[in-house]
Amino acid sequence: MMSCRRTWNATILTLVATSQNISAFRTFLHMRLSGLHPDPFALAAVIKSSASSDKILSSPASLHAFSIRTKLISSLPPAKALMHVYAVSISLSDAVKVFDEMGYRDTVSWNVILSGHARMKNMVSETMVLFHSMYVNARPNPISIAVILPVCARVRALVYAENVHGYVVKAGMAAETLVGNALVSMYAKCRVLISGAVRAFEDINFKDVVSWNSLIAGYAENGFFEEAARSFVEMAWNNDGVRCNYATVVSVLPLCGFLGSGGRCLGKAIHSHVFRLGLDVELTVGNALLSHYARVGDETSSGNMFAKMAERDIVSWNTRIAGFAMNGSHKRALELYRELLSVEIDPDSVTLITVLPVCAHLREVAEGRKIHDYVRSHAGLCQNTTVANALVSFYGKCGDLDAAFETFAATATKDLISWNAMLTAYAHNQNTAHLFAFFNHMLEEQIMPDSVTILTLLQASSCDKSIREVHGYSIRTDILASSPLIPNALLNAYVKCGNIKNATKTFEATSELNPRSAANTLMSAFVKHGYWKDAEAIFNSLEDRDLGTWNLMVQAYAKNDCFDQAVATFHGLQIQAMLRPDALTIMSILPACTSMTSDQFIKQCHGHLIRGSLLDIRLKGALLDAYAKSGNIEYAYNLFTESNSNSLNDVITYTAMVSGFAMNGMAEAALQVFSEMINSGIKPDHIVMTTLLSACSHAGLVDEGFKHFESIHEIHGIEPTMEHYACVTDLLARRGRLKEAYTFAKSMPFPANASVWGAVLGASEIHGEVVIGRLAAEHLFRIEDGNVGNYVVMSNIYAGGGKWGSVEKLRAVINSKHQKKPVGCSWID
Repeated sequence: MMSCRRTWNATILTLVATSQNISAFRTFLHMRLSGLHPDPFALAAVIKSSASSDKILSSPASLHAFSIRTKLISSLPPAKALMHVYAVSISLSDAVKVFDEMGYRDTVSWNVILSGHARMKNMVSETMVLFHSMYVNARPNPISIAVILPVCARVRALVYAENVHGYVVKAGMAAETLVGNALVSMYAKCRVLISGAVRAFEDINFKDVVSWNSLIAGYAENGFFEEAARSFVEMAWNNDGVRCNYATVVSVLPLCGFLGSGGRCLGKAIHSHVFRLGLDVELTVGNALLSHYARVGDETSSGNMFAKMAERDIVSWNTRIAGFAMNGSHKRALELYRELLSVEIDPDSVTLITVLPVCAHLREVAEGRKIHDYVRSHAGLCQNTTVANALVSFYGKCGDLDAAFETFAATATKDLISWNAMLTAYAHNQNTAHLFAFFNHMLEEQIMPDSVTILTLLQASSCDKSIREVHGYSIRTDILASSPLIPNALLNAYVKCGNIKNATKTFEATSELNPRSAANTLMSAFVKHGYWKDAEAIFNSLEDRDLGTWNLMVQAYAKNDCFDQAVATFHGLQIQAMLRPDALTIMSILPACTSMTSDQFIKQCHGHLIRGSLLDIRLKGALLDAYAKSGNIEYAYNLFTESNSNSLNDVITYTAMVSGFAMNGMAEAALQVFSEMINSGIKPDHIVMTTLLSACSHAGLVDEGFKHFESIHEIHGIEPTMEHYACVTDLLARRGRLKEAYTFAKSMPFPANASVWGAVLGASEIHGEVVIGRLAAEHLFRIEDGNVGNYVVMSNIYAGGGKWGSVEKLRAVINSKHQKKPVGCSWID
């Protein structure tokens, strides 16, 4: 009989070990029918397997009753198994009853009940009390520590966690991997990085991938992006045999976007490392790489990655679509969305939230309405408030306020974002009457506005009365103090409408806590709206000035052509205030250097940037542009090639270099740089295309100009702007092809502006074309009737063609309008 019982027990244990839970339970039933009872270990296995099976085999309560009848409950294995099943899936209170009834509790028993409490997010205090009881009555082991520390981290109970750490040190467990990993993670979540997480990490004897992942995630969560990147590099290339896994890659790739130009290179290195380890086949890793390349604007690598993915889920498609959208390729984003509709993957809420702003940007109202129809036909999406908010925003940006309001009204569950989206729609369409009426309706519905609501109202307010009303409401409801952006917006709004008195009062009211910050804010508003003398008055009244104050004054002087004062202030911040110029200082002074054509001073700024290690990609672009405008194209190109050799150039530096060559009459070189830009995988924007077309125009490269104009839409997916059409018109006109220029201007998809017709008129004077000149002049007279220069040019064209009667008529018109040509002047005395 005894050997038979052993056979039954062994069979049950074997079946459970091989996940044959149904067979194990049937064997348990047959054993009972045979008049035999399982031993404690077999019963514990049956209890656990009954809970883990897909089918309900037996309730834990019936097995609990069986263990009581057979007195097997007094053994630890069945009791621990019942506690585990109750705590995980049924009732923690039942688990506690079993625990309380146990005569002897080992460490595992304590860990089971402790884990059950730790899973309950609302039982933090009870979990801590239980751990203290365990400390008094038993000896917590590494598993106990790994359970309690995440609970401490959840509520930032740092003091309690430090006491646990003290016990860990005394018990000699600090070097154990499981304990060390839990300590690193806990200290990182409690924002104690250097003295806590890093020290705990260093104490671990055998660091595994979880150890490194915890440290990297800790650095990342606390904003130490460079340290996180360095830790990854150290982990990836150390000699301890620890290999990164997909969780490492997914954690570290998003950091590259915060590392400036170095992040792009790090991303490439991570991709290579991932490929060597064979992790690139993981879908989550592929999606993380797609997201990284989208963030850094590497369209070529993103496209290659997407094309090579063996498997794609909706996250892959969403990431690729979002990458196009965030990098300005709105048309390609919409095309990819349409491609998604043709495959067997349904768009989700994230897809629609990404695509709707693209439709708004492209004015693809019909496509947006199709998306709305798709939402209506899917119950899950129809009930999604975030999708409804995106639809309201879409209709608002497209100017369809009726559809926006209908969508808002039909939203089943409105949140504050819903109300703010509708307010923004009214503000975007400058419908201030409905904006404030809707705001009052919002208050009637007892929806409490937030800082976004107030900022929307202030940005749309153009009259002093409405600004004061919003100001008063924000004070009464304490929203004014909830965000530093609101006082700034108030100052800006008052200055914009010309109410300097209220702007000053607001400045005085908000300057008590931080007078220097408030002064800088008011100065910034004055500078932005052209009141530079008022900014100067505040600057002179301040005794305590920081670098921001000095920078604003440099910017104010530079923007208002007071170049000598700008230079004097730039020197003053260094000599009087003993401050070092930062990136913003140099960005503010460079326009003054350029306007003064001071090559020597630009070199001084360059030196400041090098000494301060401030040469990021944006500043290099500005410096390159300054050198080019001052005529020092050699220095500009040296700076460009230096960045190019380090793969640091982006669309800004390429645009500056193309512009530099163009303005110095080196069109072929400009075209060559643009070609290098395309080959390097950098997507052009509308600015660089305007610069390129201008270069072709001034060099008379008609065929090249037309080729690049056609590529704007067909290849690069950019909608041509007025500036692009103006450049092509000028290109034709300069070469004497005036009829083609006139026809091209008339065929534009929108009415040509004064710049376009001015190019035709100016070329008509050069080439003596009276008819085309008169047609262009008629457009100009309607567009800018007050510009006497247009009349003078047309008069000269008539005179050149011997049309003296027409000359007299135009001069009579000029005299009747009391217009006078501005007196010419020279920079040379």
